[in-house]
Amino acid sequence: MDLLKEGLLHGQARHAPHQVVVTHVWGHCPRCKHRIDVLQTHHPASAREHDPPSGPSAGGEQHVPLRRETFVLAVTCACPTGLHPGAPEAGGCGVSFRIEVPFMDQDGS
Repeated sequence: MDLLKEGLLHGQARHAPHQVVVTHVWGHCPRCKHRIDVLQTHHPASAREHDPPSGPSAGGEQHVPLRRETFVLAVTCACPTGLHPGAPEAGGCGVSFRIEVPFMDQDGS
């Protein structure tokens, strides 16, 4: 299921100084339909682990591109506690999923 194409969720990523990636996902939880609004900052080490390898360099090590068109991140529903039987005590309906969000250009598109 492509939550972005179906309009259930919206998301974007942008590059910030010092190779930091900032992501924002908002819309409705695919399980319980409660609102999701998640703003996350990904530091260089965590941002790199989401990149596909671009191939080995001359020395044999893998180069990981920091500039790409999309960013994959994990999202967890965090609606208020007590709304769903059997849900985690910390809140949310218990669903976690990965979503691929597009990077915004510098002009905001």
